[in-house]
Amino acid sequence: MISAITIDIAPSFSMGGVILKLNIEKKLLEVIRTDYRAGMPSKLMKSIKLEKDQTERITNTLEAARTKPLPHSIRGLDGTEYRMIIEDEKGSQKIDWWCSGGRAYKPFLAVTKELEDIAGMLGF
Repeated sequence: MISAITIDIAPSFSMGGVILKLNIEKKLLEVIRTDYRAGMPSKLMKSIKLEKDQTERITNTLEAARTKPLPHSIRGLDGTEYRMIIEDEKGSQKIDWWCSGGRAYKPFLAVTKELEDIAGMLGF
């Protein structure tokens, strides 16, 4: 069973990005602003309590998607890079993709977009 999800969102040509950390047990989403310049600290922007049905929908989507083999993710120059780390009792799984990532990555991008919407990241 999934216990935590961390998503690192790194737009091209940016001095920073955003990390979304979801603790499934606590149903708590943390939104962290990162600064890629040397020595600059990350900053917790907000914490949001999720409903049980939200966390269940997210974990169900990821449980179904992460058992399927993923093609090699193609990297680009202009776009957004995503890294999702899914933790469970056995360890963790890291999934990287660029922009939409293609059909195999749609469930991971959908979860990312749902968490971005919950976090209210428009113009973040």
